[in-house]
This record gives sequence, C-alpha cells and structure tokens, in this order.
Amino acid sequence: MKQRRMFMVLVVLAVGVIVTGCNPSTTTITSQIATVQKQLVSYQTQAEMTIRHGDAIEKAYVATWYKSPGQYRIALYDGEHHLTQTVVRNANGVYLLTPNDRIRYRMLGDFRQGQAQWYLYDALLAQLMTISKWQVVHQKTTLLFQLPVIPSNPIVKTQSIQLVKKTYAPQEVVYYDQNKAPVITMHYTRFVANSNIANAIFQPTLNVSGRPLKSPAMSYAGMQGGIYEPTVLPKNDYLSAETEQGNRIFLRYNGSHPFIIVEQAPIDLHLDLGRGTVGSILDIPVFQVGSGKDQAYYWTNNGLAFSLIGLTQRNMAIEVIHSLLSNVEK
Repeated sequence: MKQRRMFMVLVVLAVGVIVTGCNPSTTTITSQIATVQKQLVSYQTQAEMTIRHGDAIEKAYVATWYKSPGQYRIALYDGEHHLTQTVVRNANGVYLLTPNDRIRYRMLGDFRQGQAQWYLYDALLAQLMTISKWQVVHQKTTLLFQLPVIPSNPIVKTQSIQLVKKTYAPQEVVYYDQNKAPVITMHYTRFVANSNIANAIFQPTLNVSGRPLKSPAMSYAGMQGGIYEPTVLPKNDYLSAETEQGNRIFLRYNGSHPFIIVEQAPIDLHLDLGRGTVGSILDIPVFQVGSGKDQAYYWTNNGLAFSLIGLTQRNMAIEVIHSLLSNVEK
C-alpha cells in the first residue's frame, strides 16, 4: 500500500511537471514578442471600447491602420458608429481631424510614451519589451499580461494586455484606476497582420473610404451646447472671467495655478501647432505643445474645439481636462 501511494504521488508530480512545462518562460515570451515585432510590417484592427465616467458607461468603437515605419490612422466612432474624430500620422506630422475637416490640428511628433497603447497594437508589444515589471497569467488560449502604466497619471494606474498564445494577436486591453476598477476596456473584434494598405489611407485630406474631405462653409450661431466647465480645479483656483470673442469662449481661472480654457464652435479651424506629443485622456486624443507657462493642450469633443493654456504641471492638466471631458459627455 505504501509503495502504491508513493507511485501515485510520483504520477501527480510528473503530470504537474508536464503541465507546467507547457507554459513558455518569460525569456521565451520576450523572444517571441521580439520576433513578432520584427516581422510586423502593417496591420488593421477594429475594437469595441467601454469607457467609465464614474457611474456612467459609454460605448465607442475604434479602427486602426498601421504601416511601418510609424504611419497610422486611428478612426474613433461613438456608440452609434458615427465617426467623431481621426488621428493620422505620416512623414509630414500627426494630424487630429474632425468629420468634414472642420477642425484640423497638425503637429510634429508622436504619441507620448505609454499613452497610446489602447489604439496601436505595435505600441502594446513595445510596452511589453520595455517594461520589465509585468506578470503573465497563462490561460487556455491567451496570455494575460499585468503591468503598471508608465508614466503614471491621475486617471489610470495599471493595465492588463491579453494576447493570443502562439500568434500574440491582440484580444483585450484594460486600464484600471487606483482602486483597481476598470476605466477603459478595449476588446478587439478584428485583427489582420501584414495586410496590404494603400499609402493614401495615411493622407489627412482623405477619409477612410478614400474620398476627398470637404470643408463646407458654416456660419457661427453661438455655442449650441452651452459652455462646458471643469469640475476639478487646482487648489485655490477659481473662475475669474468668462468672455466671448467671435466664435470662441474664454474661461480664465486665477489662483495658485492660473490658466485659460478656450472653447470654439465647430467652424473651419486649421492650426499648425509645432512640435509636441500626443496623449489620450479616456478615449480622447490630446495634443500637447510648448513648455512652462506657454504649455498648451488641444483636443476636440462633440464637434467642439478645446484648448487649455498655462498649467505647467502635466498631471494637474490631465485632471482638469478629464473632469471637463466627463462634463461634456453628460
């Protein structure tokens, strides 16, 4: 009987070794990701996004086209599948566009490190290669990577990246707040690697169907949706003045950290912003340019153009913009 028990223990241990042996090591995973990166020439993705603003839940969709080296087009849609804005990057810069080309920002730069992962699959892989503090859970058909958000920001602190075993195709990306509650969930519904993508797709003057965008004349009739104000301000700051100039509203805040928010109605607005970086707050791309007191942030939402000027601390600016975005979405 004792020998039989010993035999059963050895069998269990052997099975455990076999099962464990099926999971690739961290070194193997890193090597395989590097191979996928090297062979990745282009890709197309489609995904469903869930964004949580406190108790409110918003649905959105995103489609991405990428072609090495560094050309991409990111099309963002609302819950009704209406195109809301597009980010295009080519050799001439990175562009933020609204439908019908009414608002167009152009900037020399790219996404800020650590800020574009839920849009660009190649950035997901780059994260796993550069951030060494990830942990992986081996699931039946996927690998679930858990890692911090670097650089950290007030909105999201940690993230999980789920990739298909063997191919490392994207499945899902989730960003969590400091309470480990999901803020952004991006579930991929389509992924095609090394597809043939025409260079025309990376031109800002073309829409995703390849037809030229037009800029129809539009008269200004006031801010139809009202004035949007942030609900979070730097300590001791307050709204000191609200003025209207033409089609723009200026909100001036004084206090320990004075700044200005500009809201502009949806008429033709084409700006060259110079050199900067692109980030994302919730599902909204934000252009950041300048430095010090001249630092400015530009974004669009619900057909309006916004800018924030004067806040020198980036995390503080993110909190203000996040609260304003949550207010616009209501």
